[in-house]
Formats: sequence, structure tokens, C-alpha cells
Amino acid sequence: MKLWLIIVLVITITSIDKYVGYNVEKNKPKETRDTCIKDYIQDKLPNLSENKYLSKHKREGIFKNIFSLDDVLGMVVFVIFLVVHKLKYIKDIAIIYIFIRAFRILTMSITILPQPNKNCKPPEERNIFDRWFMGGCNDSIFSGHMSMMLVLLLYINKGVKSQLIKYLMLAFAVSYSLLILMLRNHYSVDVILAWFISITTYIIYENKEHILKKGII
Repeated sequence: MKLWLIIVLVITITSIDKYVGYNVEKNKPKETRDTCIKDYIQDKLPNLSENKYLSKHKREGIFKNIFSLDDVLGMVVFVIFLVVHKLKYIKDIAIIYIFIRAFRILTMSITILPQPNKNCKPPEERNIFDRWFMGGCNDSIFSGHMSMMLVLLLYINKGVKSQLIKYLMLAFAVSYSLLILMLRNHYSVDVILAWFISITTYIIYENKEHILKKGII
């Protein structure tokens, strides 16, 4: 696939995702998370959504509504990926991103849950950067942050030989999952689906030639 076409598709799928996300918020349920959602994992974890340093929704000043801790960690891991591989797998990650984002548009459109974070503001109350890059309030199923974090870690893993570092990366991925839940940016089902969908998409993409040759799909 040509690089220019990949770039166009990435921009297009991201724009569609945001447009659908805004419509999802307009049609969100009237009920709140506390009245109709029971999340057995999240309810047992500390609630960091009120922390103005870790959660973007309670922050004031120039960084109001942008850069929760999970956003910052995502950017750090992306920089680590660039250090390890430079631009070697950027094209592959972009293609996987397109598939994952397209599937996310479908899932968040057909099932709309109350927003997991009561402090999240609707699009019209957020700045343009937050509206376009940081996600909405009700586009929960499934977690795009978790999905792309896993994809980045899987590609970083290609350049890592140490088993200890591989185990540390796995521990980080699990910790990142719990962080998303503690920040109340997603429900547990969103994170679990992200693990399944992103890893499955990665495996299929990396083995596409063998799969097509064998006629499995």
C-alpha cells in the first residue's frame, strides 16, 4: 500500500471516529454510571479521576482537559519505539491503526454507555486540541489508548532480546490497563476488548502472507 494512501486513510478514519464520537455523546444515556453500571474490577480500584495532576478532567490552566497520565505514557512509549526502530514499522502500525479504529467506530456506535468519568466535559466545552486528539466522554467501547499502546509494545518487542525487559513490558501493559481504569477513562470491558482486538489484529497482520497462502481467510 502506498504511503500517501495510508496517510489519507489514517486522517479519514480518525476524522470519522471523531464525528461518530460527537454524535454518540449527543445520544448518550440519561442515566449516570453510578445508577446503572456495575464494573467489578474498576469498583475495587482507587479512583484517580479527581486528581488534578493525573486526570485531565480536573486540571486547570494551560493544560486544562488535556494530557492525563495515560496520554503522557503513550507519548513516552511512542518515543521509545522511535528510538528502538526509528521509522521502520511506522507503516505497519498505521495500517493496524486503520483497522482497529474502523472496528472501534462500529462498536462505539452500536452500544452507548454512560460516560465512565463524571468530570468529562462535552465537546463544545473543550478546547480544539482536546476535541480532536484526546477522545470523547461516551465513546468507550473499546479503548483506543490501550489498543495502540499494546501495538506499540508489540513492535518494540521485535527489537528486544532480553527476557527481563519483555516481562517488564508485560507488567507495564497490565499496569497501564489498571491506570486507565483508575482514571475512569474507560470501563473494564473496554480495556479487555482492547487487549483481545489489538493482539488479534497484530497477529493476523503479521501473518497475513501465510494466512492468505493457506486460504484461511
